Amino acid sequence: MGMFTILTKPLDKKDIFITRIKRPLENIIIKGYLKKKESGR
Repeated sequence: MGMFTILTKPLDKKDIFITRIKRPLENIIIKGYLKKKESGR
């Protein structure tokens, strides 16, 4: 579809229930992305 995604920081400290479940997974993905980016891959 040619769509782009944009990763942003949360706007509010309070999250709905399902978002609280997804947050740790997002953090793992972000850390992995940053690690790959630093290593030059």
